Amino acid sequence: MDDIMEYIQKVQERLAWYTVGFVRVKTDSRDDNLCGSGTLVSFNTKHAILTAAHIVEEFKQSSHIGLCFSNNAYRFIFPKDHVDIIYVGWSGKTIEEGPDIALIQLPVSECETLETYKSFYELSCMIDGGEIKTANYSEGIFLTGFIGEWTRDGPPEAGFDATKNFCMLTGGIGKTDNYWQTNDFDFCSFTVQCKHDNPNNYQGSSGGGLWKVIARKTDNGSFAVENAILCGVAYWQTEIANSERHIICHAYRSIYDCAIRALAKTA
Repeated sequence: MDDIMEYIQKVQERLAWYTVGFVRVKTDSRDDNLCGSGTLVSFNTKHAILTAAHIVEEFKQSSHIGLCFSNNAYRFIFPKDHVDIIYVGWSGKTIEEGPDIALIQLPVSECETLETYKSFYELSCMIDGGEIKTANYSEGIFLTGFIGEWTRDGPPEAGFDATKNFCMLTGGIGKTDNYWQTNDFDFCSFTVQCKHDNPNNYQGSSGGGLWKVIARKTDNGSFAVENAILCGVAYWQTEIANSERHIICHAYRSIYDCAIRALAKTA
C-alpha cells in the first residue's frame, strides 16, 4: 500500500506541473466557482491552454478568465481580450459525439507569469520526422482535472481574507475501454467507479488531460516518473449506471494532428 501511495504522489506532483483549473471570477473571490480544467501546452514558440471547447464557452460573456492551481492560494486572472480563442472543429454544440476541443493561445506576458508557478508541456515531443508517435492506452493511464464537488471554503491565506480550495484529481485509470476515429478526430473512453472516495460527479474535470505515465523504481527503492505523455482531453461524462460512469475524451491524434495544425496556423 505504501508503494502505491508513493507512486500516486509522484505522478500527481508531475502532472500538476501542467494542470490548471478554470474559474468564473466574481467581484468577491469567495463567490468564485470552478467551471473546468485545462493543460498548459506549447508548440515551438507558441503557448496555450488545451481544454474542451464547451469550457471556453463558459467565458463567452466574461471580461476575464480565472485560473486556479493545485496546492496554491494564488488567484491568477487575465483579461479575455489578451488571448486568442482557437476552436478545433467544434460545431458550437456540446454533444457526446464531439468534437469538443479548443485552445486558449496566450501572449508572452501571461506565459512569463504562469511559468513562475507552472510548466508548459511541449507537444512536439510526440512528433518524429513529421509523423505522430502512437500512444499506448493499455496501462499507466491517469486523468487530471479539478472536481467541482470537492470545492471547499478555506481560511484566510497568503494575503486573502478568505480562500476557496479547488481540489485536483489525479485518477489512476489503468487503461482505456475503447478507441475510435470519426473523420479527422479520434476518441477514447474509460470507466470510473462512483463510490468509496471517488467523485460522484466529474464536473469540473472537463478539459483536463489524459496522461500516459511511465515510472520506475530507483536503486534506493523509491519511485521516479520517467515520462508523462499527454494523450487525451476529457469532455463528456455519461449518466451513472450501476455506480459507474464513462468518461469520453479526445485522443492523441485530436491533439497532435488537429489541435497542433490549428495552433500552427495562428500568427
